[in-house]
Amino acid sequence: MSLDDFKFIYWMEWAHRMWGRTLGLAFLLPAAFFTARGWVRGPLARRLALLGAAGGGQGLVGWWMVRSGLEEPAEAWETPRVSPIRLAAHLTSAFAIFLTLLYTSFQLTWPGPPPGVVGGPAAAAAVTTLRRAAHPLAGLIALTALSGAFVAGLDAGRAFNTWPEMGGEGVFCPPEYWSEGGPAGAASGTAPAQFHHRSLAYATLAGSTGVWLAYRRTPGLPPACRRALALVPALAATQVSLGILTLLSHVPPALGTLHQVGALTLLSGAVGLIFTVRRGPGGVSAVLKRVL
Repeated sequence: MSLDDFKFIYWMEWAHRMWGRTLGLAFLLPAAFFTARGWVRGPLARRLALLGAAGGGQGLVGWWMVRSGLEEPAEAWETPRVSPIRLAAHLTSAFAIFLTLLYTSFQLTWPGPPPGVVGGPAAAAAVTTLRRAAHPLAGLIALTALSGAFVAGLDAGRAFNTWPEMGGEGVFCPPEYWSEGGPAGAASGTAPAQFHHRSLAYATLAGSTGVWLAYRRTPGLPPACRRALALVPALAATQVSLGILTLLSHVPPALGTLHQVGALTLLSGAVGLIFTVRRGPGGVSAVLKRVL
């Protein structure tokens, strides 16, 4: 590593830490002010306290992750890297904080009852039916994003840069998958990490498209649910296409970053769908009503 390379990494890390601390202040200072004025209380106050604690915990998880990269590699030619498991934990924590903030923002922006309650029995039945599929689909999308963290942590995107084959003409599961541990090598092997991420991406695209096809014509389904339902497969198709382009391009930083943004956008779409099929108007929404 040259001195200029080190400087780039140093300032990138420094800016990331300072930005995280700035975000903490941008959250905590207004939250403390609103709480002191009595504008925030009850479930919303507890939610914000939990988010503030999660933000502080995210800093600790980040330190825990970086610390793993300070250990000497086993061999002189190996590149020091942070633990893929710790990187996945750091990314998962960041995504969880963002998505909780997003859902809370939805609740504060639209504090009324859910569409099923407003639309009567037919709408309630349609929303209940869609809810049974929306939550498992969101879980599948989250699992796919988590598998991508292992790909990033292992730098697995720079291997097997062919598609749809993986490792050779007509090969979709390379021999390295089994020699590197198979399913047990998800967090330690290049081939397993990429194979799992590819497979989960296909499942996400198929699942989101299937749910849309199955429920888009459900009688009584409110318009908000229909729009959210159509958005998820569109985002999934965009994310899969971007992932293929990133892989074939040997993961340039710009495309890698854009692919990560795409994952968060797809998860946001799933959270939006879950919000449209929520069960009741209580919790944060009720608190906001009392405040107003």
